[in-house]
Amino acid sequence: MINLLTFIGFFLFTSAGMVLIKLGSQASHNAILTLPILDFKLSIVSLLGFFLYGLSFLLYATLLTKYDLTFLNPVTIGVTSVLIFASGVIFFNEALSLIKIISLLLILSGVLLINLFR
Repeated sequence: MINLLTFIGFFLFTSAGMVLIKLGSQASHNAILTLPILDFKLSIVSLLGFFLYGLSFLLYATLLTKYDLTFLNPVTIGVTSVLIFASGVIFFNEALSLIKIISLLLILSGVLLINLFR
């Protein structure tokens, strides 16, 4: 049960961190620091995103101690890709196209095949 919660926490913190970093960097009026050379704006929202993303890194490190890398890496990349794709469509009105859906299905098929024959 703890391992399942660690996976869920990793997926949620990674996805939420990325979404908040993007949201925070778009809020130019709330920027507490601007890095013009990188075209990046740091706000409280993006700081929260960095914090959650950092927590996801710690959870990933915990998962690394319990699972083979050949299992963990494809699973985390596959599930995170789906969550980030959905977040982009929901929060940023990014285009939903047939090519993107097919690409995601190919990624998930690859993850399934890798873990099916391990």
